[in-house]
Amino acid sequence: MLFSSLITILVSFYWVLPSLFILILLYMFKPNIFEKEEINWVEYTCIIVFLVMPITFITKAMGDYYYSSAPGYLIFSGSEYVLLIVISVISSFLWKMGRDPDWGTFGGVFYFIGIYILLYAASIGPYIFKLF
Repeated sequence: MLFSSLITILVSFYWVLPSLFILILLYMFKPNIFEKEEINWVEYTCIIVFLVMPITFITKAMGDYYYSSAPGYLIFSGSEYVLLIVISVISSFLWKMGRDPDWGTFGGVFYFIGIYILLYAASIGPYIFKLF
């Protein structure tokens, strides 16, 4: 199951691509946006785009193997979306508490993404892929 979490982390990197694409485009065409010290709208936008991406993966991730191997407290009606919301709320709280303003927009976005992916892989990652 630990190896399944590692595979989940590797697969989840495609969620990062749209946010990274937005950051790179804005950095190339509007670099002055990143000069602000506080959290700006670009950071929030990239995080929201990132949070939408797991929804595209949820139907593939929560298949028959998930429902047969996951513990009972992770399986209930609507659990796919509730788990994503819970992980998002916990990640947002940890991001707000741990983010350093000196990191800038790129650092803040990737700090949130890292927290989210680790929580996702630790909570439901072991039950997604059948590797044996």
